[in-house]
Amino acid sequence: MCIGCYREAYEIASWGTHFTARERSWALYDATDRVPQTTTSSTTFGTTDDDDDDDDDPKFVFGGSITREELLRQARAWESMQ
Repeated sequence: MCIGCYREAYEIASWGTHFTARERSWALYDATDRVPQTTTSSTTFGTTDDDDDDDDDPKFVFGGSITREELLRQARAWESMQ
């Protein structure tokens, strides 16, 4: 899965040559389900775990390059081209 657009590898590979407008719309609607609920559109680099207790706190957090709302906007745009 792409961490920027939340599409899966086969969706990205098929996008330019095999997908119809309808399939592109479906792929984008599917991608909205992959956007983490806690994700914002910002990126945080170098977050650190200062308490050194070896828990699962992330050292790097990436919120993705696209928001759920933008994926929905694009999905509707492709849907209108059918």
